Amino acid sequence: MADPSSDLQPLSAWPALAGLPRSLPRLRWERGVLGKEPGGHADFQWIAASPDFSGPTSNLARQLWLGAEDVVRATLLWRSAGTLHQAVHCYPGRAPDAHGRPFLEKQVLEWERPADLPAALGALILLPLAAMADDAVWQGGERDPFADHLFVTLEVGAVAPPDPATLAQTIRAGLADLSRCFTQDALGTLYARILAGHRAVFPPAAIEPLGPAALVAVLLPLPRELADRLSLVGWLPSTSPESEPLRRHWDLILGSDGNTPPPSADEVAPNEADQARGLAMAQAIIRGDPRGLHQGAVPVRSAGPGSAPERPPTRLTLWGPSGSGKTVFLGQLYWQLSGSQRDDWVIYPGETGLDFLELMRDTMYSRNAFPPGTTLGTSLNIVCHLVHRHTGERVTLALEDRAGADYEGLHAEVQERLLAADGIILLLDPKRQDDRVFNEVSHTFERLLLAAGRVAAQDPRPVAVCVTKADELIETPDDYRLALTEPAGFAAAHVDQRLLNYLETRFERFALFPVSAAGVRMQYGAIEPVVFYDEWLRPRINCGQPFNLLAPIDWLIRQVGS
Repeated sequence: MADPSSDLQPLSAWPALAGLPRSLPRLRWERGVLGKEPGGHADFQWIAASPDFSGPTSNLARQLWLGAEDVVRATLLWRSAGTLHQAVHCYPGRAPDAHGRPFLEKQVLEWERPADLPAALGALILLPLAAMADDAVWQGGERDPFADHLFVTLEVGAVAPPDPATLAQTIRAGLADLSRCFTQDALGTLYARILAGHRAVFPPAAIEPLGPAALVAVLLPLPRELADRLSLVGWLPSTSPESEPLRRHWDLILGSDGNTPPPSADEVAPNEADQARGLAMAQAIIRGDPRGLHQGAVPVRSAGPGSAPERPPTRLTLWGPSGSGKTVFLGQLYWQLSGSQRDDWVIYPGETGLDFLELMRDTMYSRNAFPPGTTLGTSLNIVCHLVHRHTGERVTLALEDRAGADYEGLHAEVQERLLAADGIILLLDPKRQDDRVFNEVSHTFERLLLAAGRVAAQDPRPVAVCVTKADELIETPDDYRLALTEPAGFAAAHVDQRLLNYLETRFERFALFPVSAAGVRMQYGAIEPVVFYDEWLRPRINCGQPFNLLAPIDWLIRQVGS
């Protein structure tokens, strides 16, 4: 009897499909639709979703943003966030909004990948399905009577175990499209830049829009470790691409209606090994034959003779006035990242503070309580290390916390850490806009400027100003949308203007972020309270979705690099 796995051998020979099981499983996915109600006044919102789709309770809508989107054309996206993957079809909405503007509706097929399956298998199955999806999935559906806007509940999608012959046919079609659109050298350059860790990589020359099979084929020669985490844009429907937001969310952008933005200043050119491997991958695509490609991890550049020394970690320090939520912020960041495969950053405990972080986990997750404030006369020293999954960027994040009444002394340890930092995360409680907060902030930073010898000069380091407890400022879905899509404006409305003026005079660069460690919970189109009080009037935490905890870190890294 023939081995049933023999049909899979031509597939698993491609590095991105390494590890295929002997028999292919049934795939199940959630579905969501991001669009506008026909003739409605509201901005983009989730107008349809299956029960466990992540979109309505996450910032996925923001992560799928493609810039101005001022060209209404169909395109496909493949997004990876740990083991969560999304195949997205962007297509013209059926009817313009209330202002007569056309727009792109986005339909998302979302797959939670078992760790033993390659992401490219999901792309092979879901991207062709997504390319056929349209608004018929929700048009005419029963509207949810509890939602405050158009919302249709969708069914979960599933497909029987796929036929290897059909998958092989999809691969052949994709390889043929890539060979027609790219020269070998252009494709080799593209792969070399991906191997070098570049983000938002555009082709070296303009090509025509690619279909779903070609988008999948791009992944095939890449090592599985890399292919499992790449996010791709088939075509960018914007005439003015903005490189920084694109670099945050996308690895490869295979075409655009606008000019290609210049590469980032902090990108290191591919070395000879990257170029050689990239060319080998391009040759495998052109030949349609993966033989000669060796599965393995992306090579790590050593700091040997003739190579650049390893870049030291970026040092970030967390600081804020008393009661601003420093320990809750850092503790929630640590435990959210520790249990996630979806985020770009991996977090590790540092030399100090692990005992406290474990106490935080018990307090917040087991007892649904907030941790107590730092006791007068004591200090708290916590260090965490973050490593970026895609680029290998390393960050040291430190918190040296003392009780608010101790701030006037600006203890030497706190001052030393603030002076040594490459960037500072400043946390502010929006409900406290009194003289004590202003005095505490100004006292600290005035002494830092003097200690650094910056007389009549601004501090050139970037400062991420975080308005904490933003969940208490969000009462409606529109508030939540503004906090995610227009964070600086939302945060600025809740910061003392006198303090903002002070920061503008003392720092060359700062940005505002609303953040919430407690999180936000939205059910049936309404915002539900996350923080409540028990019978002893002690604040407790319900189950919410923290947001923007990583946004200030991402911004600081880009600013430090520039």
